[in-house]
Amino acid sequence: GYKETVQVPFIEGTITDRGSLVLKDVVNAKDVTVSIGLANGKMFILSEAWFAGDGTGSTEEAEIEVRWEGMNGEEV
Repeated sequence: GYKETVQVPFIEGTITDRGSLVLKDVVNAKDVTVSIGLANGKMFILSEAWFAGDGTGSTEEAEIEVRWEGMNGEEV
């Protein structure tokens, strides 16, 4: 036998604020499309997404931990 467990599609990582980022807009994001391109050329798109992180970051490097969860995730 086997067991299936439903997992919410997500994109998670660290972004760097270059000065133009409005953190309030990021943490309040709902029903957005998030895409990420990897160094190996793969692209992932998350749709109907919302911010699911805690909005913490480092002040020294201006890095912010992010996590978006969504209704649909796909590799394109």
